[in-house]
Amino acid sequence: MSALRKEVLAMYRACLQSAAQCPEEKHRATMRAYTQMKFRDKAHIRDTKAIALLLADAKEELDRMNYYHSMYKAGQQKKVSHGATAHLASNCPNCNHAFESANARFCSQCGVARPSLA
Repeated sequence: MSALRKEVLAMYRACLQSAAQCPEEKHRATMRAYTQMKFRDKAHIRDTKAIALLLADAKEELDRMNYYHSMYKAGQQKKVSHGATAHLASNCPNCNHAFESANARFCSQCGVARPSLA
């Protein structure tokens, strides 16, 4: 097997692995199908320079997908850590009405945003 073919197969595998990291199944399926389509559509190309350019494009797309995954994970971690450390007021500062749930962000009586006590 040629070195270029190994590189293409490694890129294909990396793209499928990145697609598998999508948080929702419908997005995983879409990204998997997109990856398969892009590689299948270019499978007939035999020119090594063209393949090298396509690999560079694939690397850019893979980097973007991995960046998206890292930002998504960071956002999820921030939500978890923020939720664990944030202490919210139990009563509305405007009308003194008790917030209906621990997760309520606005007062159901007057609509004022719930302040944090952090």
